[in-house]
Amino acid sequence: MQTNTLRQITDNFTQEMKEARDGKTSSFPFIKNPLPSQPLIEKGQTFQAMSVGGTNFKRAMVKKNNRLEVIRLEQFLQPPVFETKEDLLSFIAYHLEERIEYVALNFAFPMKPVFRNNKLEGILISGTKEHTFTGLVGENVCEEIEKYVYTKLRRRISVSAANDTICLLLSGLTLNRKTPGLAAGIVGTGINFGIFMDENTAINMEAANFDKFTPSPSGKIIDEMSAIKGGALLEKEVSGAYLYQHYNIQAKEKGFEANLRNTKDLSFLASEKKETPEVLLAREVMKTSAEFASCAIAGITNFLGEDMTFAMVGSIFWNGHDYKDTVNAKLKELTSHKVIFANVENSDVLGAAKLIA
Repeated sequence: MQTNTLRQITDNFTQEMKEARDGKTSSFPFIKNPLPSQPLIEKGQTFQAMSVGGTNFKRAMVKKNNRLEVIRLEQFLQPPVFETKEDLLSFIAYHLEERIEYVALNFAFPMKPVFRNNKLEGILISGTKEHTFTGLVGENVCEEIEKYVYTKLRRRISVSAANDTICLLLSGLTLNRKTPGLAAGIVGTGINFGIFMDENTAINMEAANFDKFTPSPSGKIIDEMSAIKGGALLEKEVSGAYLYQHYNIQAKEKGFEANLRNTKDLSFLASEKKETPEVLLAREVMKTSAEFASCAIAGITNFLGEDMTFAMVGSIFWNGHDYKDTVNAKLKELTSHKVIFANVENSDVLGAAKLIA
């Protein structure tokens, strides 16, 4: 894309953030997550962190000293679906460590944040990815876990939870970065960003829904085929769930083979040394995605008006062909502020841990 086009998209992204902050109509909801003013965990105390919602379930024992120390981390295949409330609650209870009073939960499902008992919790909005959670939708996930554990195990525990974007944002605090010059970005199968408005307010932007740009021709086709037409337009231009489809659509129009099955194959094709039409197209698709991501990152940076550190996750961002290099190059054209990217080890459980510690 032309630089002027990228600058316009960047300015539009910044303006949408301002509208959302001020409570005006915007393409993304700017969901405020209130954080406790004081940690719930004291120095020397051990607690449990869990990550639920991805392919793998993780549980960790974490100790708070001068820093958070993961003293044991285990990973298991998550059940393919949580069909009912009982499915989830019994699963959490099964993985609960003995003699643990506090649990911090990274819960990668749609939740409405609520602040109760001086901790962040969440009301489940809906199920996703075939997880229906019958009986739990509309309920406070943390409160239901606490009640279930008391009923079944006669144990009183305290549970705090946030979604994966907020937990990623909080994991950045382990880098000793200060708010608000800290943000989080997910650029992988999906796309989203989070920022701090102040030390006690984290924002889940749900940035996949940004729509103040002209979709690409292949993006328009993908949107027409989508179950949710007109929704998640930025995600349809950027994320791994769709990039290989962009390639297949454009390849078919150019008259050559169009049968990529996933975006990993797209990135592999783009990395081939021979510059065939197929390879050049693959590179262009990856580049366009990176340019859109750059606009979002620059838009956030210009909104906050300072040098930024982004805690990032996502195989496309870190491993996609020339992806991070393209983003860095475009950021120099789109913002006057310095942007650095961090890959926080164990960000999913450490981010959850920072909810209470």
